[in-house]
Amino acid sequence: MTEGKNPHHICGRADGSSCDDCELRQKLICREAQAERRFFVISQLPFLTLSFFGMGMVGLATGVWWPIFAYSLAGIAFLGPVEMAVLCRHCPHYAREGPRLRCIAPNPFPKLFPSDPSPLNRLEKTIVILFSLFLLFFPSLVQAYGIWSFFAGEGGFALLGMVAVNFATAMAALSFGRTLIHHFCSRCVNFSCPFNRVSEETARGYLERNPAIQAAWNGAWRTGGRRRS
Repeated sequence: MTEGKNPHHICGRADGSSCDDCELRQKLICREAQAERRFFVISQLPFLTLSFFGMGMVGLATGVWWPIFAYSLAGIAFLGPVEMAVLCRHCPHYAREGPRLRCIAPNPFPKLFPSDPSPLNRLEKTIVILFSLFLLFFPSLVQAYGIWSFFAGEGGFALLGMVAVNFATAMAALSFGRTLIHHFCSRCVNFSCPFNRVSEETARGYLERNPAIQAAWNGAWRTGGRRRS
């Protein structure tokens, strides 16, 4: 294990080392896990399918197509430069060797920014929250506009269909959000993410095993507080 390949001495690298004696191995997703990546992709498919289907219905019915293009561009932007700049580069997974990020979320983009193991600042947290809320709830808002258009126009089965799709999309968004928070965010090692739900005790235990990252966090813990500023 060379300094160049693992400059932050991340203990969770997939280098053949054993985690059997680590009390945190069931509490964190701290190594590359294909099963977790597959579940992450599968868990969001219903939401994405219903979102684009519903926005497509709105486009066909009203001729208003810009929402689906705006949503697609926002998703690509967040997946690539925005998410990497404000969130991913602070994660221990990002500090591993290689030109691409390898964690639970498949990302086709190369690493665009240098690794920074220190916590997210307030501006970065705000950007993560705003983009996440937009990507989760914008499709339902577009479909609500479709419901209004159908109600003001032809109504009938088209209106009922749009209502059903909008309801299903909203439920899929809530389901994916719940899965994200309770299954992934509760075990993610990017502890300063505003959605992270790892206990402070577990986070401290991980930082103690990764002294280079712990050093970057010095002074970042709020006394008596769960999250960092």
